[in-house]
Amino acid sequence: MYLSLADQYYIKALDVYPYNLEYVMEHLQYALSYEEDHAQAVCLLGQIYMYQIKDYACAIECLTRALHFDPNYPDTYKHLSQLHAWMGQYEQSEALIRQGMQVSGMDHFSLLRILALSHEYRGMLKQAKKIFRKAGIMAMTTENIDEIASDIKRVKCKIKASERKSSKDKSR
Repeated sequence: MYLSLADQYYIKALDVYPYNLEYVMEHLQYALSYEEDHAQAVCLLGQIYMYQIKDYACAIECLTRALHFDPNYPDTYKHLSQLHAWMGQYEQSEALIRQGMQVSGMDHFSLLRILALSHEYRGMLKQAKKIFRKAGIMAMTTENIDEIASDIKRVKCKIKASERKSSKDKSR
């Protein structure tokens, strides 16, 4: 099996992400100098802008480019849909999730969890709880199951709090 130089440098960058960002950036620059349309390297660069630098405009640009370079690379859908949800761009997030669900090898658990979080952000708590439960069925690790259990517990508390508030408002 042949690995291009861009692949080799991408793997070196991925190996230490997010622990040594200087090393990661150096190897991403090498990867992209050999192959500027290397979707995985551009996606990882987008993740750095998203999670470490918090420059969401650059992150969207990188992740959108990565999606353009390889529409079958699953990680791009997860990070780009999460970023759109964070920014309140729920329609874009949900469109990416629908599109990502069609990609072979996609982690459906992650996309469903992002979709549920998007509903929770908007205050659509009952729908969020339903989607979290569906994501729980797709969970493949005990960590995923624990995350979902925590998410459902949090949403249930929010639902109870909103029901108490609405009953107090009615009694006034």
